[in-house]
Amino acid sequence: MSMHKIIAGLLLCALASSTLADDLYKVELIVFENLDPAAQQAERWPVDPGLPALDNALELAALSAAPEKNQWRLLKPAELAMGGVYQRLRASPRYRPVLHTGWVQPLDNTDRKAGVHIYSGMQNEAPATAADVGVFRKINGTVGLRRGRFLHTDVDLIYTMTAPGADANSGATPPVRLITIRRLRNNEVHYLDHPLFGVIISVNPLDGDASRPQ
Repeated sequence: MSMHKIIAGLLLCALASSTLADDLYKVELIVFENLDPAAQQAERWPVDPGLPALDNALELAALSAAPEKNQWRLLKPAELAMGGVYQRLRASPRYRPVLHTGWVQPLDNTDRKAGVHIYSGMQNEAPATAADVGVFRKINGTVGLRRGRFLHTDVDLIYTMTAPGADANSGATPPVRLITIRRLRNNEVHYLDHPLFGVIISVNPLDGDASRPQ
């Protein structure tokens, strides 16, 4: 075999390795509720909106407990970059933040289906378990990230305004569901809207490489 063919083969192997290798991305999101009473009357909500698929959802707290075996980890509060946005929402009479969290995850070019289990209180709680099925969570669902030609997020979240049975005569709004797919761009903040709640999300390569798929 000629030297040119050997070098060409080595280059192809190196290219394939770099294509298959996982890159690390930093994901950060804020979920907030809309306190405007008029928002509750914006639409007629289904009595039963269904539930996100949580059976195969990834539990960040469990993944973070074994960093030597994987590259997933839950971000510490000091590592979150959207603290200013969170505080502005907290100070607003119209909105109230429910969750501010983030994580680091590996990502390759396969179309991964499993999403991260997102729920109110996750930043300070142990991993969710089967015993938590009856636990009231204002926000519960999944946020997934996938990368092909472009970077996309798949969001499926249930928002429950009040705990079941808290006030049976209040006529409270039933749980509502946000299901959306959004193309993302690196180093940009994206807003996912629902009349009753919203999601602010940013996804960036951990090394800051803006040349990654957008």
